[in-house]
This record gives sequence, C-alpha cells and structure tokens, in this order.
Amino acid sequence: MKEDKITSQPIRVLLVEDDSADQSLTKHALAKSTYGSFEFNCMDTLKKGIEFAALGQTDVVLLDLNLPDSSGVDTFQIFKLHVTKIPIVVLSGLSNKEESLKAVRLGAQDYLIKDHIEGDLLGRSLIYAIERKKAEIKLLESEENFRNSMDNSPMGIRIVDQNWNTVYANPVILNMLGYKNINEVPRNPLYAHYTAQERERAKARGEKLAKGEPLQTDIEVDIIDKDGAILHSSFISR
Repeated sequence: MKEDKITSQPIRVLLVEDDSADQSLTKHALAKSTYGSFEFNCMDTLKKGIEFAALGQTDVVLLDLNLPDSSGVDTFQIFKLHVTKIPIVVLSGLSNKEESLKAVRLGAQDYLIKDHIEGDLLGRSLIYAIERKKAEIKLLESEENFRNSMDNSPMGIRIVDQNWNTVYANPVILNMLGYKNINEVPRNPLYAHYTAQERERAKARGEKLAKGEPLQTDIEVDIIDKDGAILHSSFISR
C-alpha cells in the first residue's frame, strides 16, 4: 500500500472538460490510480461545472482552461470566484503551460499536462490538492479568529512592520488617537505619534533591536493623538 494513500473514502472528482478524448483519458487514468478510489463526474462547460460544484458533491476539481464558454486563466479566476472552498487542479496542453502557471500563482493547487497524465501522478496530485486546501482554509480561519480577538480586545493594539509603519490598529487605539478607521492613520513610522522626547527614546530602542539586544517588555510612553493632545500609555513589545 502506498504510504501517502491517506483515505479509503471515495474522492469525488469533477472534471470540467469539453473534449471527449481527454475526458476518457482522465477517467481511465483515475481508474488505474493506486492512490485511492475516485468517483468521477464530468461537465463540458464552465457554467455547468460551477453549477455542479455548487451542489456540494465535489472534493476536488480538474479544470481545463479552454472551454466553449471561457478560455485561458480567466476560466480559473471565474471558477474560483464562484467556488472558493474546493481545491482546483488545472489541466492544460503543453502550449498553455504559461497560463497554467498563472493559475497556480492565483491559487490553483497544481497543474498537469494532459499528454503526461498517468494514474498515480493524477491520483497523488488530487489527494495533495485536497490536503493543501484544507490547510489553507484552516490557516485562514485561524487568522480570522486572531483578527477578531484583536478587534474586540479592551486594550489598544497596533501592529507595525519592520520599518515601524502601521499595518494594523484596533478600534480601541484608533479611538484613543482620534481616528475613525485604519485608512486615516498616517502610514508613517510608529514613533511619528510620539513626543519629541519619546521619539528619541524610540530611536534608541530601534537601534537596540537592530543590534539584537533585548527590549524591556513594558514601556511607558507619551503619544500624540490626531489633534495634538498628549496621551500617556503603555507600550507592550512582543
């Protein structure tokens, strides 16, 4: 048994392909795969493929980029727009390799060349696509939960990049500084909101960080809000 045959449950495959010869080739390859058992459905247009995928009876999609009602990387983008949680593996000919690579950069899990498809290669690609998509969804959900916890925190939270530019500010700190939303916050270094004295201290802390020296975890600072008022606050380094 293959070590990476990860499931005994039939994998429901939707092939979106209008060429009958390629349909038969793909179905035959799946039947020979030792990487699991597969249930096979086929639709010959993008519209039909999207409609079938929406029924919730598909685990993974094999998508030809050139269909009667769509062509090129647009086919993938339209499908992904309507079907967001099902992994997509792109099928293409050698002449469409560049379009397939574009689709991968835009979120396709993999691409396969039609003339080079064989059972185990196809089966393995589909299984890995499903697992990668599960991991992707789990990560997005984790990030969303983390973002919600920051948005609802009673503490003011601001996140900066390596150059100390603001990339996130939660409602509490926005309110403290007098801004309505993150788009109003100047995308300048964090210490631009410090008093002149605090700015010098911030630069000194930045120099310590650049040298790899540890910082004090909790720092008392005076910051300036949108209207120029001075606010006393605690800065927590993480």
